[in-house]
Amino acid sequence: MKDGHGATSVLQSDFLNKKNALYIMSSIKKVITKKFSYNKKATKIALKNTLIKLPLTNNNKINYEYMEKYIIAQQKLAIKSVVEWKDKQIAITKQIANNK
Repeated sequence: MKDGHGATSVLQSDFLNKKNALYIMSSIKKVITKKFSYNKKATKIALKNTLIKLPLTNNNKINYEYMEKYIIAQQKLAIKSVVEWKDKQIAITKQIANNK
């Protein structure tokens, strides 16, 4: 820890990829923002004692496949939402253009 602002660790796995890393980072952020605040600092000891729950397989191994599929599903939902919003904007624009 060089800057004194927090603890860092490196998660290493042969199965880690961009999508399941995004899931893990989101899980960490969710826990950290709920547990700590400006007045309740995230000290090195407090961070070491903070548990992050991740999905497990039936063999109690981290379920990287589930995390990847979950992120893919969330990305699809986000894209669908943007497309629906854009379609509404186009429809409104056409409606205004036709009324003029």
